[in-house]
Amino acid sequence: MTQERQEIQANKKQKYIPMLDSREIQQILHNQFQCLLYHMKSRYPQEQSESEVIELMREEFGKKSEGFTEVYRLTELAEVTTSVCKVEHELIEGTGFLLFDNFILTNGHLFKDEGVLNGKTLSLPITVTFNFDTPHGSGQWKVNVKPEVVAIQYGVDRWKRQVDHAILELRTPLKGKKFPPGLLQKYGPVPQTGGIYIIGHPDGGFKKMDYTTIIEVEQRNAAGSKHLGENQSSIMLIKEIIGGNEFYEQIMQGKPDVLTYNTFCLYGASGSPVINPSHCQVINGIPVYGCQVIAMHTGGFSYKCKETHETQSVIEYAIPLRTILENVLVYLVETNNVQTLSRFTDVAMKNPHLFELIAILITELEATSPPEYTDILNGIWNTISQSGKRDEMQKLIIERSVGTSRIGLRF
Repeated sequence: MTQERQEIQANKKQKYIPMLDSREIQQILHNQFQCLLYHMKSRYPQEQSESEVIELMREEFGKKSEGFTEVYRLTELAEVTTSVCKVEHELIEGTGFLLFDNFILTNGHLFKDEGVLNGKTLSLPITVTFNFDTPHGSGQWKVNVKPEVVAIQYGVDRWKRQVDHAILELRTPLKGKKFPPGLLQKYGPVPQTGGIYIIGHPDGGFKKMDYTTIIEVEQRNAAGSKHLGENQSSIMLIKEIIGGNEFYEQIMQGKPDVLTYNTFCLYGASGSPVINPSHCQVINGIPVYGCQVIAMHTGGFSYKCKETHETQSVIEYAIPLRTILENVLVYLVETNNVQTLSRFTDVAMKNPHLFELIAILITELEATSPPEYTDILNGIWNTISQSGKRDEMQKLIIERSVGTSRIGLRF
């Protein structure tokens, strides 16, 4: 390239062409910034200086990376959805999810209608559908439920907590099909705040997932009042639904043993797993997030809006999985169901929260020591030994005392 051409190219790069009306645009942006600064100042204590407010703006508007969701978290969530199923008989539709092995967990109220249950035996055929994920239903497959119910409870438990669950055993699936992973291994405690996913079959349709936020205990009354204020046209109907409803009053007064939120998952979604997608554990110094199943969606206080004719709900609730599992363990012990309890224990060895729950169970059983529990204890200890965690369990039991457990699991 000649020297003359190089000079021409250099001049092109250095040439500055001013924007039309750039001074006017600059003044507009300057004025907008001053308005924004005034707005930000109004949100913070008066004693903060202008430089402090600008720093707060940097912090608030500089968190773009926190809006991202890591792909591995979405992949795990997608895997969780495969364990969710539609539960139906000729009178009702609902949702359930595979708990472990060939056992599903769903709501007990699905079977409370007359003629559905005779003692602990189902009088009607129950069908479970997996992979009903699309409107046209391609890829779905069905399996029948064994008539003998493994465990069922509806109402209030011995600790005065709300319960509404049923565990059903599935028959062997058709050739070429196999059950997805059970979600018991992903059990975790209920967080006080944060976002959650509800995965189910609302209105009996294909599987859907709703992301919502936990309504904290202290915010329940405010959430209820907000709903009433936004739905004045249906105010009389709403008051008929919640007026004099003792359970609703208990929730609003801070009933601690249920989880509350708002969701579109209403009819047909009873029995849906509630997922905490933000469980964090540190691996090699790096925070890794994962999904935990924390509760089972159970119901709400619904009505049909007069304006839209759509079904709405004042507030919805779920029963913590911990409450359900405590009651299921007691039931399995009292019915001397050694086989199912041993299978439960095998899964529990892989989850620290369940491991502790089994330790509490053993402590209570050994403290009571009636002869009829001998087979139960032997079955549990044999399973623990096979997992190679007998010493770890014995150490935990020694460290604990009967009075340290949150729920005493008394028999």
